[in-house]
Amino acid sequence: MAKTPPKLLFNKNKTIESNYNEFEKYVKQLDKDFGNILLQNIDKSPDEIREITKDVINNFINKKMSNE
Repeated sequence: MAKTPPKLLFNKNKTIESNYNEFEKYVKQLDKDFGNILLQNIDKSPDEIREITKDVINNFINKKMSNE
C-alpha cells in the first residue's frame, strides 16, 4: 500500500533529482496498489485513463473508507 504522501512532496532543501526520485517511488507504489493500471494504459489520453480508472479508484476509496 502506498504510504501517505509527504506533507511537502517537493522539499526545497532537496535537489531536483532527489525530489523526482521520491515522487517517482510514490507514483510507482500507488500504481502498483491500483493494479498497474497507469502503466498498462500509458499511451491513452488523460480522458481515456480517467474513464478506465474511475471504477478502480472508486473501489479503492470505498475499501479505504470501510477499513477506517
